[in-house]
This record gives sequence, structure tokens and C-alpha cells, in this order.
Amino acid sequence: MIKIFKTRKKGITNGVLVHTKRLIVVFAVSLLLLLSAGLLFEVTANWVPFPWEPITDRPTILIYSPTQDSVYPDEVILNFSVVTPDSYVSSTPEDGRINAGWIDKVTYTLDGNQTVMYTDQLENIGDELPKNLTFSLRLVNLELGTHVLTVAVDSTVNYYVGGYLGYLVTNRTSTSRSIILTVEQIQTPTPHSSPLPSPTPSASSSATITPNSNTSPSSIAESALPSPQNKSFLNSTTTIIIVVDLLVICASVFLVSALAEKRR
Repeated sequence: MIKIFKTRKKGITNGVLVHTKRLIVVFAVSLLLLLSAGLLFEVTANWVPFPWEPITDRPTILIYSPTQDSVYPDEVILNFSVVTPDSYVSSTPEDGRINAGWIDKVTYTLDGNQTVMYTDQLENIGDELPKNLTFSLRLVNLELGTHVLTVAVDSTVNYYVGGYLGYLVTNRTSTSRSIILTVEQIQTPTPHSSPLPSPTPSASSSATITPNSNTSPSSIAESALPSPQNKSFLNSTTTIIIVVDLLVICASVFLVSALAEKRR
């Protein structure tokens, strides 16, 4: 009787253990199914058609001015652009435009002092965002010496990993570019005026009349004609010559007549 009771007691104990293990397995599987169903429901409800491959591209920074290792006065023009990668935008026939990535912030830092030039303007995942961002400003009152100018861009990208039952990855990246410039006091050379050589008189010099903007043709003609004093002098000289010629003629006639009388 004792052996039979012990055998039945042992069989009951083993049966209870087996049923307990089965219940634990059923509970674990049920819990796993519930968690999977909840996760799938959450992913389906909040699912956005982001790319299924990692996005590793970063925005491109193009600095046009200033240039590397250049010398400037105390005023510098900062001119640069930020280009968004094509992989940041995806498009599907069902969902249309999707921004998988966008630019969060654009800053420039001069000698440790940071200035924000642009902040995130994304409100909806399908907003039309600018492809290129261009900035231009004037940096004035710079101290003499070497300066470090850095342009930085912060961006965010979203993509899925692990297939259809995978998970969403949000990755924030930052890229920058630095320029070293020097500010010096640039002096512009002043032209030196040299004295003009004085004209030397020549032995044979002839006076010529050269017309200019202040000389009219009538004034040139008048200056070429003799003055009234010269006219009177010429008139008196001509009269004397005529008188002398008459006297010579009269003397010649007198001599001729005298010789003719002697021959008679």
C-alpha cells in the first residue's frame, strides 16, 4: 500500500510540473504575439515612406568669399551657399514628396563668436524646402591679424533598417568648412609729381601761331596782320622813296639837257 501511494503521488507531481511548463510556454507565446501585434499596429499607424537604405550624404558648403590665406583690409565680404543632397528628398506615386532629410541650422563662426544664419523651416514632412541656401553679408571693423572663419551646417535624416519589420533611424549630422584670412592695413601708393623741365631758348627760333580752344580764326587773322603803328611807318617810308625817285629823275633830266647844250 505504501509503495502504491508513493507511486501515485510521484505521478501526480510530475503531471503538475508538465502542465505548469505548458502554461508558462503558452503565456510566453501569447505575450510575444500581443507585443508583436501592438508594435506592428504602432508602426503601421505612424508609418512614413522613408527610404529603406541608410542616408550617408551631407550638405555641401561652397564658400566664394573670402578665399583661403588671402589678405584683406578691415572689411570682408562673406558669400557662401549650402546645397542639399538629392537623397534628402524621395517621391512615391502614392505619397508624393517626402523629406527624408533636411537642414536644421546654418551658422558661421568668426574667432569663436557664432552667428546663426538659418534655422529649420520644416512643418510638414512633404513641405517644399529650398534646394540651395545662399548667404551674403559684410564683416566690418575687423582687427589686424589672422582670423579663422568657419561655416557649419547641422542636418537630420530618417531611414528604416531591418526590412519591413525593422525600425526607424533618425540620424543628426554636422559638417563644416573653415577659412583662414589675414587683415592688414593696405596702403595705396600716391603718385609723385616731378617738376616739368623749363624750355631752353634756341638760337634760331621762329614764332608760330597755334590755334587752341580759346583762339578763334578771326583773332588768328588779326594777329597775323600788321598793327596800325606799323602801317603808318610803311606809309612814311613809301613817301620818302617816291620823293627820292622824283629827285633822281629830275637830276637825270637836268644832266641830259646840260650835255645837249654843250654839244651845240
